[in-house]
Amino acid sequence: MAYEILYPEYGGNSIYNLSQTILENYGVKPKRTMDDINLKKRNLIIILDAFGYNIFEKIAKEVKHRKITSVFPTTTCTVMTTITTGMLPGEHEIIGFLGYDERYGKVVNLLEFFNQEKFDDDSLQWIFSKIWNFYIDANVGVIIPFYTINVPLVYVLTKPYESYYYVDISDALNLVDILFEKNKDLIIFYVPHIDIISHFYGPNSSITLNAAKDIFEKVFNFSMKRKDEIGIIITADHGQIEAEDVYDFNDEIFLKNKMPILGDVRMHIFNKKIDLEINNYKILSENETEMLLGKIPERYKNSYFGISLDKKFYMTPIIEKQTRFYKGQHSSILKEEMEIPLINFE
Repeated sequence: MAYEILYPEYGGNSIYNLSQTILENYGVKPKRTMDDINLKKRNLIIILDAFGYNIFEKIAKEVKHRKITSVFPTTTCTVMTTITTGMLPGEHEIIGFLGYDERYGKVVNLLEFFNQEKFDDDSLQWIFSKIWNFYIDANVGVIIPFYTINVPLVYVLTKPYESYYYVDISDALNLVDILFEKNKDLIIFYVPHIDIISHFYGPNSSITLNAAKDIFEKVFNFSMKRKDEIGIIITADHGQIEAEDVYDFNDEIFLKNKMPILGDVRMHIFNKKIDLEINNYKILSENETEMLLGKIPERYKNSYFGISLDKKFYMTPIIEKQTRFYKGQHSSILKEEMEIPLINFE
């Protein structure tokens, strides 16, 4: 079976370039922006997690849009760090949802929900060293679900700004109105629901598609009412594939690697060069790694990156066990993971 792969289009058609364009609007010196983006003095950026083009085209293709790419790896930690900082993955070095503090051999799940323990700022500052003090000099409001209040990634990315927590979409849209009246320069509204549903049911499921349609219509209709007063963008961080199989790395691989296998479920960071005789699994060359990440990360310059080029995902001892039963997955470079919609209201 043939699987179509797609590289991120960092030359001007990726979420990285969109972020560069948005941040330029607030005084950040740009590198590679995106053409024909309509922004105003005040702007609302809506990120629908896992609202890939494969879902969008089934429920709202008639809406005026353009098709862009995500970044690599196609996973929330990496993409949201790029969106909020305007940095390439190889620059900010958040490659997957597993952060690693080399000093203490400590692995941190950057998306761990409902962790009531106190943040370990020392390890987080080490893991996020490239962006720990990054912020834009603007009046920014971030609207995020209530259960992300203790998520390490959210904590680091939002700590310079004012955060507002919501329970459901209607609640969140009310918050947008409140922040709009407070004259916020930039409102970032993050919606994780499609990703969660798609993980459980798969991106092709009628349950996922119906939920995505309902969520999209709510934010789209809201945006239509506000588009003349504030610049609005609706986009996604990545898409998902319909998972076909799960693979367990064997003990020999862990012994050879001599440290935890980092990354995600469809892309991995190895400490040693390991020969893996697995169909449709590839260890990237240095040139391929640079193309996918934008540059070789300093932290991982002696590491090796592996990716799934079919619809398998991979389990390691530090991946949550419930992940084995997910029907939707992401983090590699198949077309379904990489393509996302961009709606920019004129």
